[in-house]
Amino acid sequence: MNKDTRIEIREKFSKINHTLKDYQAARDEYKQQVAKIKDQGRTYTQEHLEKKLKEAQMQLREAGKAALEAMKAQVHDLTAKLIEVDGRPIEAERMQSLSAALQLIQTGALDYKAASQVNQTFLGDQTELKTLRRAYQQANLADGGVDKMIYPHEIELLPNTIHDIAYGVFVGGDISVNQLANKIAEVARYWGITDHDWKIDPSGLVDAARQAAGLPPQD
Repeated sequence: MNKDTRIEIREKFSKINHTLKDYQAARDEYKQQVAKIKDQGRTYTQEHLEKKLKEAQMQLREAGKAALEAMKAQVHDLTAKLIEVDGRPIEAERMQSLSAALQLIQTGALDYKAASQVNQTFLGDQTELKTLRRAYQQANLADGGVDKMIYPHEIELLPNTIHDIAYGVFVGGDISVNQLANKIAEVARYWGITDHDWKIDPSGLVDAARQAAGLPPQD
């Protein structure tokens, strides 16, 4: 894919990244409000504190609904772009590189390491990578791990997959923001987009590590 196309795809992942960070900011604000309300326990009546807590909860729910709608539109937009890009004819310059790689494969002179280096030339180019995979199979050669670079699902199903996770994050509250971020980061890597920070909730990373160690989440 050319530079302009890669920039366009990166921008679509950036919008999703910003949506996640904006929602995480709303969650952090909610936690701060709850802590403040608890600290006011001796100053205000229970009725007043419950009212403030409900207001904070309502603000977080509204932020979640807005994030879910934004995420839905952004993922549909991203998916449409990825389908469009993967359906395009291979560009002339890339075709020259691909033809050279295919000729090299046909010689049978590639080991796993060399094949891996060839594959890296086409990082993010799903059509070219699939063509290389077929060539390796036909030549009965080690493929240099090309399978790990090819998106393993139907891209058309991405909106449904992401929506199910996003609903659990933004509405259900039973899935961590980091789980959704990791899923999107995984998709981004298949198209060669690796320069975003997807560690959205640092406290969630700590809690996950504590859980794995058999410890309770931090207060």
